[in-house]
Amino acid sequence: MAAAARWQSSGSGLVDWLTGLGLDGVAEILMRLKMSTDPGLRWGLNNAMWVMGVSSPTQVLAAFAPYTLEDIAQHIRADVLILAGVEDHLVPLAQVEQFRAALTNARSVTAIVYDAESGGKEHCQDGAVTLWQRDFFEWLVGKFPGSTPE
Repeated sequence: MAAAARWQSSGSGLVDWLTGLGLDGVAEILMRLKMSTDPGLRWGLNNAMWVMGVSSPTQVLAAFAPYTLEDIAQHIRADVLILAGVEDHLVPLAQVEQFRAALTNARSVTAIVYDAESGGKEHCQDGAVTLWQRDFFEWLVGKFPGSTPE
């Protein structure tokens, strides 16, 4: 989660550096200044603060830090389906391969990456909802063939 947030934010290195020096107030001012000119960042940080229950933008990355599959992925033993879009603005495409590689004990791993031509290049495959749903249900039927109703 934190890696994806850092990937989205060009200024996160500066914020990390400032907060690491104990200059949270300076980082806060800079983040709020950037939020005042960037509606996408403003929405994203306000939403993240609300979801994570923190009161300042500087606390968001720290709140996200525990949300990782790094120490958990090797314990996943089920079949895994990963869906991604090549132009996802929230999750870097590189995380697909990182996650796949970390799933060392999964029974199977299937990754489907949607491109612009398919319409599913965006986050959550917006623009190709029926396409990802088709792929999801076909994957389910393929993995659990006895579960389809007659």
